[in-house]
Amino acid sequence: MSLLSLFHYRPLLAARCLKIPAVAASSWQSQDVRSTFIEFFQNEGHQFVPSSSVLPKKGAGTYFTNAGMNQFKPLFLGEIEPSRWSPPVTRAVNSQKCIRVGGKHNDLEDVGNDLTHHTFFEMLGNWSFGDYFKVEACKMAHHLLTDRYKLPLDRLYFTYFAGDRDHGLEADLEVRDIWMSLGFVVFVFALCVFLDEVELIS
Repeated sequence: MSLLSLFHYRPLLAARCLKIPAVAASSWQSQDVRSTFIEFFQNEGHQFVPSSSVLPKKGAGTYFTNAGMNQFKPLFLGEIEPSRWSPPVTRAVNSQKCIRVGGKHNDLEDVGNDLTHHTFFEMLGNWSFGDYFKVEACKMAHHLLTDRYKLPLDRLYFTYFAGDRDHGLEADLEVRDIWMSLGFVVFVFALCVFLDEVELIS
């Protein structure tokens, strides 16, 4: 499991749906956001994995690297065990350069219409391969956002996946209960914006 789903996809997509204005942080530069994220997870025992090329190997399924999870595809698909990764990895953190200018995940038409779409950008991600899961991921997300990035709690929306009967997907009540146990008000996460991002794994 990755905080990418909690930190990048879920809260930002929820914010997009709810029309929440971006938090101003004029004193922060992109390198500050990147280094803070990487250092935080390295302190939590994550191994830093450098960005792979934006031009994936032949047969990778995409013309360009379009998500932070792309370089870990063999691990997600079970083609290689974490212990056989070079070097072996159970916790990883990365900052992956991504391009979205065509194909299924083409963001060109959305650039300029909101604050979350770009054609060339970096995805920050933390990954657990058979190590921690939802409880630890939620706790780390909370500490990163509030203690390191100093984002005010009243500007954050903690979400959980609501499920969908038509797709045979159950609601993620475990994550809902975790957020509630940490003392947060929880909002249901809409399916319509979730499916497109999940399909990046395939």
